[in-house]
Amino acid sequence: MTISIEEERTYKIHVGGVTVTVTEGELVELYQKLRSILGSKVKRGELKLTVPSGIPKDLSPIAQAMLAVCRKYHKGYQNKAYAGVIADEIAKEYPVVAALYENRRKLVYATIFPGKMLVERGLLKMEKDKDGYRQYWSP
Repeated sequence: MTISIEEERTYKIHVGGVTVTVTEGELVELYQKLRSILGSKVKRGELKLTVPSGIPKDLSPIAQAMLAVCRKYHKGYQNKAYAGVIADEIAKEYPVVAALYENRRKLVYATIFPGKMLVERGLLKMEKDKDGYRQYWSP
């Protein structure tokens, strides 16, 4: 089986002699249905996202999505956002990435290590509030 990106957010899936064209939303739905039927036998595999130019290609899908939404919505300190807000934006902008996680809580948790790495590389800034919750923004 191969999956190729034909247009932004449209994919062609080739299985045997059959080709199916699906949108990103339909691909997420298909993945979730397969996961519910097959359980843990469905592997994440390699996911290639369509992200804005300037996003490093060597990042994981969650890191690419996190950096993209921070650059789009959270430019500058005054626009900093909690990881939960960023996770919601990832789910909206990149549903294929969100589908890799069972629920919102796991998606929020999944931003911790990519967020730390993005901060270390100087791609994002981060501070913790008085309760220890992380807030990120794009410099």
